[in-house]
Amino acid sequence: LLGKERSRLWDQMQFWEDAFLDAVSQERDMIGMDQGPGEMME
Repeated sequence: LLGKERSRLWDQMQFWEDAFLDAVSQERDMIGMDQGPGEMME
């Protein structure tokens, strides 16, 4: 049972990470920036 819960939580973490990265890249596309985070800071 514990293992099943853990894998479900892990799947959710992967899902949210992917969703976050998608949102970030989409936002950058709209702004017109395709530099890395380091270049943005300057």
